[in-house]
Amino acid sequence: MDLSGKKITPKIGLRNNTQGPKNVIFFGNPYSFIKIVVFMEIRVQSLHFHADEKLVSYATQKLSRLERFFDRITAVDVFFKLQEKGGRIHEKIAEIRLMIPGGYVLDKKTAETFEAAVDMSIDTLKRQLKRVKEKRLERA
Repeated sequence: MDLSGKKITPKIGLRNNTQGPKNVIFFGNPYSFIKIVVFMEIRVQSLHFHADEKLVSYATQKLSRLERFFDRITAVDVFFKLQEKGGRIHEKIAEIRLMIPGGYVLDKKTAETFEAAVDMSIDTLKRQLKRVKEKRLERA
């Protein structure tokens, strides 16, 4: 309830800026409102090596675009791993877990570079998020 005794109903909108998409929830009328901003938290971990800033920013930039397909992503866990393949050659593994209300979406890809693994994983996650969104719309 606001000061005039009217019931306040939330209005949800989406706003984009240079730092990536944000979920914005407005309470009240457009002239006097309370704004709550919800960020998608992205956590990057690298196992058996130190990931440089270019790789982390590349993954963060690509993952922030996933909010276009499903806007209720709460957190993202990214794991970069090196796996030896019998000698000096290392396989690069990118494992990405998206936390959404009611569960999570997971994908794990292997490639020659981490960037390629992230790209392949994001393509798969887009399809999975579209499927999850369609199922939720069918139930509603």
